[in-house]
Amino acid sequence: MEVEVEGVEISLEEWTDDSWTPPQGFRAQAKRHQALKQQAQIKDAQASKAPQVLLTSRPPPELKRHPLPRLPSHTYHIVGPPKTPIDLTRTSPGDLQTALLKAASLPDLDPAKRDQIRIHPRNNTFTVSVATTDRAIAYQRITSVLLEDDRQIEVHMYAPPPDDAIRGISFYAHTFPTDEETLKDLQDSNPDYQIVGGRRMGRTKNLLITLLGDHLPNGSYTVEASSEYTLSIPK
Repeated sequence: MEVEVEGVEISLEEWTDDSWTPPQGFRAQAKRHQALKQQAQIKDAQASKAPQVLLTSRPPPELKRHPLPRLPSHTYHIVGPPKTPIDLTRTSPGDLQTALLKAASLPDLDPAKRDQIRIHPRNNTFTVSVATTDRAIAYQRITSVLLEDDRQIEVHMYAPPPDDAIRGISFYAHTFPTDEETLKDLQDSNPDYQIVGGRRMGRTKNLLITLLGDHLPNGSYTVEASSEYTLSIPK
């Protein structure tokens, strides 16, 4: 295609090779246009050299879980975190309750008085709610349960003391190799006391003992065990 400029025919390549000098009135605009063109070229060059940032999509929001059923506040609560790797959400509360009753050698109760079990999906623990002390102690002594699919899992059962529990320290007391044996010895030797916790304090010979009830006086009194020792209750 030919272009005619003031009676002179030139080719299209010559017309578009940016070698033309603009008229006097358009020089400022042409200079501005050339500067913008150079800036755009510089930005394109910098963008091509800049590291590419990989964008990832946002993960979908977690589905809200239904609130856990409340356990009666006037009962004893026994918590059982498993030692064996297992997903408790794949085990029904009914199957778990049957296995716990068998492990504790306890009879089942009527539906109105039956022990309640709650599985915590986030913590992967379960809590047993019982109304009597003897059943709470029996659950607390469980060390392993056998599920219906013949899976044997080890558990560590413990009773979180309520806010009004009484805690005392027995100094230089006899201790067993494990806290479970220490607690069992305390419970067997003191049927008149509702002892729900007994553990060794670090590497010392001292025991931290937790009792239920509000009738125990402040001061010191003797607690029976394999050997007698004094339990000091802070005022």
